[in-house]
Amino acid sequence: PALVRLIDDPEVRIPVLRALQAIGTVAYPAAPKIAPLLSHPDDFVRHAAKVTLAGITPATQKAQ
Repeated sequence: PALVRLIDDPEVRIPVLRALQAIGTVAYPAAPKIAPLLSHPDDFVRHAAKVTLAGITPATQKAQ
């Protein structure tokens, strides 16, 4: 939960996304907070969000 709150802070957003990705599927509850970043104006933020979501989505969710 602490990491999820930091997603809104542009100073630490990318490291937070990387940390969530490293945590893996346990971080999947953060997906609703990450998903809006797929439309962020910054290419790096969009890419980081995409990679993070791919890293935290359980295999059962990916198959749907």
